[in-house]
Amino acid sequence: MNQSNKNHQAIAGAKIPRAVAEGLVAPDVVASTQELLALGVSAAELKGPGFIQLLRGVYCPATHPGIGSYGIKARAALVAAEGKATVCHLTALRLFGVQLPHRLMQDQQVHLLVGRGRGKITRPGVAVHRFRDMSLVETTTIRGLPVVCPHEAWLEMAGVASHEELVQNRRRPDALQGSDHTSHCARAVPKAARLVAISSTGCQGSG
Repeated sequence: MNQSNKNHQAIAGAKIPRAVAEGLVAPDVVASTQELLALGVSAAELKGPGFIQLLRGVYCPATHPGIGSYGIKARAALVAAEGKATVCHLTALRLFGVQLPHRLMQDQQVHLLVGRGRGKITRPGVAVHRFRDMSLVETTTIRGLPVVCPHEAWLEMAGVASHEELVQNRRRPDALQGSDHTSHCARAVPKAARLVAISSTGCQGSG
């Protein structure tokens, strides 16, 4: 049985939490401990079977339809970052629907981009990348999540991908176009195309 089927079975067998049944929180909420307590969820309920801890201090209802997805992992990481981060790197490419090289698929971390002045975000499974001036980073949104634009994510991937992996992916339209999300960022295709053209000469991105 694959992980998706296991998640669906777990959701189907979970009891709807009181807070969801009474309309105190949305069925697809992902929130911090403080936010949920303020909405009327008790500490005992958070520790019970009705809620799942996604990261330290971040929970969702056990019946959340997105449990196990990269989307909910990314949302949890953003909650932990208190809204002062943007999804980037391999996680952004996953959310765009890009099929990553097999080796890079093993990276299960959520990658977040934050400004250099931002405090530490210490959560297992969250990789933090710092950038001097976040105003220079082009972003878009996917399902309400702030994400770097496809060409930015591609440039970030160039720092960890081999020459062969970049050249392989240049033949796949979804890899270049961010799975048809280029309407959000018109410059994604030409920038990504230039990146792969550079890689085909034997030069690799430096990150």
